Amino acid sequence: MPISQRNSFSERARDPKLVTLVAFIAIALTVATGVYLASGDTAEDGYVSTYTPSVQPPRDERPVVFPTAADAAIRAEFSAIPDGSISRPFRTYDNGGNASRMRVEGGAVRHGESEAENSASYMEASLPSDVQRIGATVVLEPDGGSVALTAWQDSIVDSRVGGHSVPNAGLHLVLSPDSWSVGNYDSALRQHRVVTAGYYPHDVVADGVTPYSFELIRDEDTVTIRFPDGTSQDAISPVFEDWIGAWPSWDLYERYPQMTPARIIAAWAS
Repeated sequence: MPISQRNSFSERARDPKLVTLVAFIAIALTVATGVYLASGDTAEDGYVSTYTPSVQPPRDERPVVFPTAADAAIRAEFSAIPDGSISRPFRTYDNGGNASRMRVEGGAVRHGESEAENSASYMEASLPSDVQRIGATVVLEPDGGSVALTAWQDSIVDSRVGGHSVPNAGLHLVLSPDSWSVGNYDSALRQHRVVTAGYYPHDVVADGVTPYSFELIRDEDTVTIRFPDGTSQDAISPVFEDWIGAWPSWDLYERYPQMTPARIIAAWAS
């Protein structure tokens, strides 16, 4: 561009009226969408993935962003998603113990009241590499069900649909109404092996209303648990690395019948 043209453009760019107009347009666009989508993201009905999925591109874009997980490879804020079945990049499996299947309803992932012991539903995604980070914003019910954030060694959905045993899980954070535990899921023993556990910070109350965010961050055999109040705790186990896989899942579970399930407001993983 000739120097005279560049100077003319520079002078126009400094025009206060032009700056004000541009700023007003930018604000209007932000308010209209209510969200921001990073370059390269794709979205459909509130779901966002920053890697290329194995399915067709989404039909429309409804971008979302999470202040606590803006750079996650997969993230979803379910308040931005219409009621109905859960769709890509997630898949679900229900073991049939609840009054209704896992779905999006009222801005959250939920399933119906438990009608049997060990009722469970799984919402799974697939990453291009092993899970390094998984988080969720949840609402816990007093004396209700729990939420688990899990990183499976293989697909939990494929395993259950195919009638196979549940795979090992290198990461398994269980969020109960009044306490938490982190460890691994041992397929051979069919149980959660606890590495460390504790009670929530004093400001976390399972009241069926308030959402709280939790996150696991893995660095080889060390996991950092991040709590809603900004505190964190480390746990170390060789299984965090040895049994890790590329299948994160967000699970709802009730030990007994007639328990009120927890809800998942947002989910993310990398």
